[in-house]
Amino acid sequence: MSFDKSGQGRATRRAKSDSRRVAADGVYAALVATLRDGGDAALAEALEQLTVDTGKNHYRHMAKIARREKFGRKAIDDRLALERIRKWPATDRHNAVGKVARDLAGPRAADEELTEFERRAEAHAQRLRRKLRKINERISSVRQSAAI
Repeated sequence: MSFDKSGQGRATRRAKSDSRRVAADGVYAALVATLRDGGDAALAEALEQLTVDTGKNHYRHMAKIARREKFGRKAIDDRLALERIRKWPATDRHNAVGKVARDLAGPRAADEELTEFERRAEAHAQRLRRKLRKINERISSVRQSAAI
């Protein structure tokens, strides 16, 4: 028997590889039976259970793939908030973003710490500023192309 740098013999590595192959074949057979009997929904449910049991979110991502769900966060509709900001005078819009963001953060509960409320309000403000920048960039590019 020859040995590699790790000190393991080829026969030992082959035995580990064979046991993994046997386990993989068993998992594959179970997956084929699951897809045949319950379809993608059964596979997704099994992956969700694995997520709960192991605490590893990559199984949840696999379940989303099996369900053909879209990834990422759902878009937040800020059209009303952006409209409120646009109604403010141009010289005072920087203050408007903060005020609208605090409104979006919701009323502060009596037992809630101010820092949590401020964190939510700042998250809303950053998102609104980013969307306003995109709108302003589109407007300026339209103006530039119209001037040409």
